[in-house]
Amino acid sequence: MPPTAPKKAAAKKTNPSAGRPVLYPDVVSAVCRGESALTVQQAKDLIGWLEEADDQKFGPDFVVVDREGKKIRLLNNVANRPLYMSNVENLVQEHLMGRWRLNGEPLIIGKTGLTLNCQHRLVSLILAEQDRVGDNAAHWKALGRKAPLTMECVVVYGVEEDDATVNTMDTCKPRSLADVFYRSPYFAKLKPSDRTKAARVLDSAVKLLWFRTGADADAFAPRRTHAEALDFVGRHEKVLKCVAHVMEEDGEKRRISASEHGCLSTGYAAAMMYLMACSASDEAEYRDKNGIASEKKLDFSRIDKAGEFWTLFAGQAPEFWPLRQALAGLHTAPTGKELDEGVVHTPSLDERIGVVAKAWNLFAAGEPLKVELLRLDYVKDEDQYLRLIENATVLGIDRGKPDLEDEDEAEADADGGDEPAAEPEPAPAPEKAAKQPKPKPVPPKPGNANPNGGTTNGVDDEIKAEYDRVKAEHPDLLLLFRNPASQGVTVYGDDAKNAAQVLGKKYATTKSGLHRMAFGIGALDENAAKLEAAGHQVGVAVRENGAWTVTDWEAPEPAEDAAE
Repeated sequence: MPPTAPKKAAAKKTNPSAGRPVLYPDVVSAVCRGESALTVQQAKDLIGWLEEADDQKFGPDFVVVDREGKKIRLLNNVANRPLYMSNVENLVQEHLMGRWRLNGEPLIIGKTGLTLNCQHRLVSLILAEQDRVGDNAAHWKALGRKAPLTMECVVVYGVEEDDATVNTMDTCKPRSLADVFYRSPYFAKLKPSDRTKAARVLDSAVKLLWFRTGADADAFAPRRTHAEALDFVGRHEKVLKCVAHVMEEDGEKRRISASEHGCLSTGYAAAMMYLMACSASDEAEYRDKNGIASEKKLDFSRIDKAGEFWTLFAGQAPEFWPLRQALAGLHTAPTGKELDEGVVHTPSLDERIGVVAKAWNLFAAGEPLKVELLRLDYVKDEDQYLRLIENATVLGIDRGKPDLEDEDEAEADADGGDEPAAEPEPAPAPEKAAKQPKPKPVPPKPGNANPNGGTTNGVDDEIKAEYDRVKAEHPDLLLLFRNPASQGVTVYGDDAKNAAQVLGKKYATTKSGLHRMAFGIGALDENAAKLEAAGHQVGVAVRENGAWTVTDWEAPEPAEDAAE
């Protein structure tokens, strides 16, 4: 008889229901709508909302901090996945903006009352109500949020709480914004393959317009949820014409978006065409008295010229060769220290858009394009990395990337306007047409820290405190802090040690004891895939509106119009 392989020990199964009485022996459902919609108190009861009290301190053992600064435990949420605050805040905005709808997706409660699939919705309702009656109560009252918030929903009770059942939940692909645009009436007449591509292009176009028009700076609705994005397109319908034009000019040969042209994806090119088309507008006319932005009063007298710009680029017109040369030059421009030895510089989106914006301003003024007039301004930081400091725009409603300028002004103000201390002799910087300013160094933070792991003296503790705060909100994720401006991705703490072991890289340790490791943005997806294959759940952190937004990393899908 041949020898048999030894049996592996069965994985230990958790039993979060142990010791809990059965509350719902049968599977039943309830539709909560109208006067019977779920209230905030019912949401608290379902999730087991417990606030820290003077006689009961939670220490580090809590799930979320509410709007009043209280630590909260969720007693009925012990068998769920981690609570992702970025998802919660998206839903908070939907509740406050009146965009929540009864869509049939159930809140799932287990036999003993454990919340199996509903934590983000329940917590968002509770926090949204706290916002409604908080410091901005007058604003929400003016928008019609006068009564306590409720949530229309379907609740299913009595579902089995074992791992085999719970692990079958949320296994479908989440609906992307491109999916939402696909089923919208905008592209209903297109065949399915063209409709898919057009939806992806519009998704990318809205993404860029959202930031360059300042929609992300809205104090009350900065998040680009599906409902907000649809509303945005409804107020900027000429972007659809721009999408159609750029897609036609790009064609099957990808005359605009192919990587060898070094320009932009079709979606981002469509967004820039829209901004070019209304570049003669007065920005003061863009928003009404309530701060709602729309294209109603914008000047689109340049829309044909904007279309001509992209037609000439796609057609490789001789007068546009300087633009192509300037874009190609971004790949070979000296960048100071490279992230890794031998790595070719990959131009950031800000650099490529900056060159295109400069080219448009010349073209719109009837001036010939010249390479020397399309170069951008950089400055060396204390670690000899070149940092883009020029905020090139096409004018009109294009705000560009304001933090490029604002960051430098803040640095100068902080230092009283004095000249910076002498720096080591820098490597040659790119040739430029305008005078190069010399901003003062500021303490880096995770995500805009130096890509090689270097840290300004005296700020290690600040970086560590910020990392610890973000990590506390996402303890189960291996966090990659992404900084598009410096082309770097930084990993901190134990995450850096774990990532270094998987990727075969070294990590550094700062004076405060914080571990750090860095690599280029171009390697983000490849490295994230390796980390997930090694059993880590990867999250990508990006700073938005002064706060870190963390999303689960997902492997990119092949697409004609790849996300930048």
